[in-house]
Amino acid sequence: MGPLPQETSTVFRVQGGTHPDRSKRSKFLIAIDESGNTQIKSDRLNISIGDESHADHFLTLRPGAEVVSFKIPKWMDEFIEQESWAQYGVISHINVEPFNPFQPN
Repeated sequence: MGPLPQETSTVFRVQGGTHPDRSKRSKFLIAIDESGNTQIKSDRLNISIGDESHADHFLTLRPGAEVVSFKIPKWMDEFIEQESWAQYGVISHINVEPFNPFQPN
């Protein structure tokens, strides 16, 4: 008998592309390989969890951008929700080392 199924949430990030006024460029900070392994290349980034409509909005603002998405355990979603600040006007108050949530340290 394998592990019990785990409840998950989906993370979305818009990356790449350039805002029309060229003042806001988006870096490629999340990479997902062919096997689905996720690598996060920064300790601070803007993401949306659970609802793709927020990412879709930013996708319309950045010609040439793409949306990447991957699943995380629900407990991690709840931790991020507790520890992060809203995007508008605030960069971040979390400072963690980049990590792969699907690979033990």
